[in-house]
This record gives sequence, C-alpha cells and structure tokens, in this order.
Amino acid sequence: MCNSFITAPNALKKIKLISPLFPWCIDIVHNPGITLEILMQQLHESLWNVATDAEWWATTDEHRTRMHAVYHNNIAAASVAPNSHIGYGGVLEPPIRKARPPNDAIRRIDWLLDRTILKGLEKDDEFISIRVPDPKFREETWIVSLGSNSAY
Repeated sequence: MCNSFITAPNALKKIKLISPLFPWCIDIVHNPGITLEILMQQLHESLWNVATDAEWWATTDEHRTRMHAVYHNNIAAASVAPNSHIGYGGVLEPPIRKARPPNDAIRRIDWLLDRTILKGLEKDDEFISIRVPDPKFREETWIVSLGSNSAY
C-alpha cells in the first residue's frame, strides 16, 4: 500500500525549514506523519503569511525596495490571472497565482523576489548550526533550496 509509511512508528511528525533567503523558520507538523503533500501545503501556507514588521525591518533598504516592486508586480499579475487553467492532458488545474486585492499586504512570498521555484530540501550542518542554536533541533532542520522563476 502506497501510504503505509504514514503510520510507521518512525515517520517524521515535525521538520523545521530554513533558508538563506529568509530570516524566519517554518515548522511543518503533522501527526501521524509528514507526507510530501502536507509539506508542500504547509510551506505554501507559511509563504502566504503577511510579512511581520520585524521581518520587514530585518532586511536592507535595497531589499525592501525590490520587495515592494515585486509586491506590485504580484498584485497586478494576480488580478489578471485566470481562476484556473487547462494543464497537461486537458486536466483542469488550480490557479498558478492566488487572487490578491489591490491593497493586500506584503507577504512572505514577496520577500523571495523571483526565487519562488522549489528546487528541494538540503542539509548543510554548518549553516543549520548558525541558524538553529539549539542542537536538539538541528537533526529535524532542512534548508529550503529555491530557484529563480524568471525563466518561466
């Protein structure tokens, strides 16, 4: 059975995601275990959170300027994006962009500028030890690798 690993006693129930591209941590939690679907869903939800004041001021003036420009581009693109599109094989797929009202707040996804393509998860013990001071959380921590969407 394909989903039998979910109930395995050693199934991952929590992982922490970090990235050099953002200052926050994303905790992915699911019991009885984390599937790829759960990971993607919770990562997506986290990146759609509104950027906090602390996050906004944790970066440079240059990055805030670029983020503001991306925010306006994302608002404009979302306003003209169709609700869904026909994908491979004629299957109706969900929208690529979420609808956003013109006065929407800057979100974490805007923080990433054009680096919104998920390339995978990586381990880098040195980077993880810098970002995660408590050693007991390092084993469950993974680095989100993101690539540029400018080719798309």
